[in-house]
Amino acid sequence: MGNRDTNIIEVLKADRREGIELLRENYGNMIRYVAASILRGHSDEEIEKCLTDTCVKAWRRIGSFDYTKGSFASWISVIARNAAVAAAGIKAQDIEPADATDMAADDAPEGAIMRKEELIAIRAAVMMLSPRDRELILRRYFYLQDIRQIAAEMGLSERAADGRLRHLRRSSLKKLIGGGELE
Repeated sequence: MGNRDTNIIEVLKADRREGIELLRENYGNMIRYVAASILRGHSDEEIEKCLTDTCVKAWRRIGSFDYTKGSFASWISVIARNAAVAAAGIKAQDIEPADATDMAADDAPEGAIMRKEELIAIRAAVMMLSPRDRELILRRYFYLQDIRQIAAEMGLSERAADGRLRHLRRSSLKKLIGGGELE
């Protein structure tokens, strides 16, 4: 973890106002980007509200951050994504959870364990992808971007982006279920 992130974490723990301001300065653009990709068609004020909500939630949850589970930026992006999903009014059953901490508390223990194992397997499969394929998957299924936006920002045609995602879904599903490649 970098000095910048360590500093932000320490300041968030010590001084709420200064920590939130430091978080906004260093991660505000990333948070806005995540929020805007989910809140398409919403006002700038709603995106700014999502930024504020993300910073406040990060401050409240800073004690739960664990650098062994991922980077600080990833942790912040999960909080931003969940805040934007909530602001957009997307129902939880319409999306996949971003990580195992999103599971409902009233799930049976077996279901929670199975879901956590599935998430670990999916995360491992995504991490094995090339950086470009990983970016495609994350943009589409984590940041909920539409094909047009993905294609434009990655320099692809819409058809190429859609085709690559279709291939990645099929091959990844085959690997997860059967442990093999598609022919």
